[in-house]
Amino acid sequence: MPFEFIDNNAFIDRKTRKRIRSLVATGKNAGKTVVRPSRIKAFKEQSKYPTAFSSVPGTVEIRRQDLSSSSPDETTSSPEIERPIGDDLFFTFTSNQLNPASRYLAKRAISFLMAPRHASELNEAFENSLTAGPALAKMMFVDETFFHCAIALSTTAIDSLSEQSSPSRDAIHHLCHTLRLVNKKLSESKLASMSTIATILMLAQYERHQSEQYQGLVHLNGLQRLISMRGGVLQVQKEMPILMQKAFRVDLDFALYMGTATTFNVSHVLAGRMVIFGPAIDPLERLRSQVISLPGLSEQLGADLHNALLEAKALAGQLNDATSSNTRKVNLYTFNANILLLGYRVVYISSLSQSYQLSRIENAIHLGLAIFVTTFMNGLDRKIPNMPFMSELLRALVRFGFQDDHTVLLWLLFLGNATVLDFTDYDWLVPMVATTALELGLKSWAEVLKLLVRLPWVNALYDRSGQSLWLQASTYYATP
Repeated sequence: MPFEFIDNNAFIDRKTRKRIRSLVATGKNAGKTVVRPSRIKAFKEQSKYPTAFSSVPGTVEIRRQDLSSSSPDETTSSPEIERPIGDDLFFTFTSNQLNPASRYLAKRAISFLMAPRHASELNEAFENSLTAGPALAKMMFVDETFFHCAIALSTTAIDSLSEQSSPSRDAIHHLCHTLRLVNKKLSESKLASMSTIATILMLAQYERHQSEQYQGLVHLNGLQRLISMRGGVLQVQKEMPILMQKAFRVDLDFALYMGTATTFNVSHVLAGRMVIFGPAIDPLERLRSQVISLPGLSEQLGADLHNALLEAKALAGQLNDATSSNTRKVNLYTFNANILLLGYRVVYISSLSQSYQLSRIENAIHLGLAIFVTTFMNGLDRKIPNMPFMSELLRALVRFGFQDDHTVLLWLLFLGNATVLDFTDYDWLVPMVATTALELGLKSWAEVLKLLVRLPWVNALYDRSGQSLWLQASTYYATP
């Protein structure tokens, strides 16, 4: 290798420096095979599991040397800020911009929060109206804790649709950030902000979705204490009523799943309805007045339970009318508020774990109403959640030979088949349906449906599974 002499006292230009580096590298790497890591692969890994925020490229900054060389008049004037062009999301709690991977997750979380949760079969019944999603999505832009929690929740829910058994690395990453920031906020201030309350509410939903019920109850109990420290349910409802509606919903979710009483009560739900809707919403009392009292049942049921049955039948009738005709569509938000109130009234009459204290016929109607409410308590994946306690109550009711009212029994069997039971129950469900239909003298699906709609029954949700069950039951006693 030839020698090259360089005068270090002279100015070394860029070309010379490049030549120096080339010669040094040649000598250092002589006889070696240099394997450098792929920059493309490293970039992909960085964008896949990054920190959420990175500095904004192309932002206009005021350099110190420019300020020092400018005149006093120039420094006092506000610099012109270059506005970004594109679909980037900007958040008030940071001056940085999301990296590409986190931007995608954030947009997906916003779409997830904005999307309705009802079953797609009811799309024709509901009018296009806003839900609580926009109010919650706004919190992502102002609170970092809620931002991370929303991404963790949405990522887990979307991953579950692809039958992924455990949370993804993205979900765990953002969940860890959520827990760290929540603990920091709660340790710094005794009075929790609305965004902190919303975050803990979503953590309870997250644990419910992961079937971690007892961990979710811990968050729910903490949520109740934070609401109490902020002035109570009524005060929070005045400040952000939609948030309390979400809290009621999560509270009812856990009560129906665990068979326990609700943390909040009916009076809280009624007050929340008045704050949000005022006198514009039809009370359930008015809806049930439009339903004909069921002959034979009114004398056997307590007043509260009979009223709840009529209210459920009225709500089911609203959906059936809106789906089957061109009548006025149902407002999704008011319907959910009515279902929420009905659920609280059912649990107020008796929790599922204490329903044995009711009479046999009351116990059956009470269980049916709880199942009916569960139909509209869809999980984050828009599916009816798994309710093992409720399904076991239905099996026990049949096992101990409920024969007080064959119409109620048949309604429970078809309702359970569409909601809380699964295909493993067909061994006893099909013969029980066949036997009950034989007792009632029913020979066709049309006759069965005519009987079922006398009780709360939503055609769009229950008919398909009901027809499938009837097809097997109707051939059970057929001659081969």
